[in-house]
Amino acid sequence: MSFNQQNAMNAGPARNDGRERPVPDPAAPRSPGLTYENCVIHAGDDPWAEAENSIDKAFQNRPDLEPGLALGFGLGLGYHLKVLRRRYPAIRLMALEPAPELKEVFDLNGMLTSKVGEPPIIATEWAAFENAVRQEVIHGPASAFIVVALDGYRALRPEIYEAFENCTRHEITRRAVIDRTREATSAAFLDN
Repeated sequence: MSFNQQNAMNAGPARNDGRERPVPDPAAPRSPGLTYENCVIHAGDDPWAEAENSIDKAFQNRPDLEPGLALGFGLGLGYHLKVLRRRYPAIRLMALEPAPELKEVFDLNGMLTSKVGEPPIIATEWAAFENAVRQEVIHGPASAFIVVALDGYRALRPEIYEAFENCTRHEITRRAVIDRTREATSAAFLDN
């Protein structure tokens, strides 16, 4: 894996910890793809279309949903999060990045540096993500959720993806119970 020449100069110092340094694929200089540990995270031909299709697929059974919270498995270069933010400017974004080295690439890329919406909550450790999701589900304002998992990440870290899927399913169910209870009683039961 290698940067094109311009990106290599902006990449910072080489890693000295023996881990592979993830870098954008120079196949499309304006919208690079990303491959890491032989898993294609973003295709180099048109990652924006790939992100749009992935988001459309996530909404296929709920086309009228106006999500308040997106839970993502993997950041990549941020295409998916940027598409969600463009479609839903007020959406809260939370992501688990199972490969901390890829968060470094995401940070270098600066994909979500605009002033639109809150900055995403990004965790690279499972416990931090799980706690953040729990807090958001119980105390957060959003009751409509969207879950996005990049195919490349599913292949990259399948065991973490399985835990992510179980956690998000559990917390979304928990929020549905909370919302029904609030409707039937009042929000006071959660205020203590």
